[in-house]
Amino acid sequence: LWAQAVARYLGICGVTAFSGGTEITSFNQRTVKALTRAGFQLDQSTNSKNPFYNARMGVDMPPIRMFSKTYRDHSNPQRDFCAILNCSNIDRDCPVIANAEKRIVINYDDPKHYDDTENEKTEYDARCRQISREMCWLFTKTLSF
Repeated sequence: LWAQAVARYLGICGVTAFSGGTEITSFNQRTVKALTRAGFQLDQSTNSKNPFYNARMGVDMPPIRMFSKTYRDHSNPQRDFCAILNCSNIDRDCPVIANAEKRIVINYDDPKHYDDTENEKTEYDARCRQISREMCWLFTKTLSF
């Protein structure tokens, strides 16, 4: 979501962001709340074990549909893309993404380690801000190539 938001904000045309993990779970409600606090509007469009969300960044921008999926999901590109991996255990947990033209690794400490603690909200918000800054840096550097 942050990659798409930053690309749109910077006016980088032709960029569409996709996501996927190594397993299908569901969109973490703590992350949904952190993104909402950051200014996104997230509307749950299905009520299931793995709900879909429509995320909006503004009234003039179409929503981005988000749901938990693997990186191999058919809705993700299969060629001509850059893979941005953000695993906290990159060497152990993150796979090589076949057909990616470029692979960029940005490590994040997963805020789920703070679930159900007094620091939960602070850590999810901090990670949300960190990801937004990292995406700004990444796309700004991309513009200078």
